[in-house]
Amino acid sequence: TESGEVFTWGSNREGQLGYASVDTQPTPRRVSSLKAKIVAVAAANKHTAVVSDIGEVFTWGCNKEGQLGYGTSNSSSNNSPRLVEYLKARVFIGVSAAKYHTIVLGADGEVFTWGHRLVTPRRVVITRNLKKSGSALMKFHRWERLHVVG
Repeated sequence: TESGEVFTWGSNREGQLGYASVDTQPTPRRVSSLKAKIVAVAAANKHTAVVSDIGEVFTWGCNKEGQLGYGTSNSSSNNSPRLVEYLKARVFIGVSAAKYHTIVLGADGEVFTWGHRLVTPRRVVITRNLKKSGSALMKFHRWERLHVVG
């Protein structure tokens, strides 16, 4: 919402909605355990990631492939939002999530990713000119327009 609240609904089998109960939620419900004002949200099919107004990253839901970024990969789910401790010293402005991974964009333009058995966030090295299948170059002139599809 404009006030920074997060509402979720749907299947909660893996705790991806952020509630203690794993029951399906048929209507929008506020994630009351999030105390920070949220400015970016990414919802994958079994986990959720958000960025707060001060640049903190919180995740919750399924962690089978390390997609929560806690430094472990286990079959137990985390039903409530938890700070990704590894990223505490940095400020983030954007987040994206897919089935088994999460990616965040820093205020400084740096990108970090984790999941798909990479349990700790790692910086993604992006050069200004990337070669794509031969001699064609991909140039990033505006970092805020960089979208990652997985």
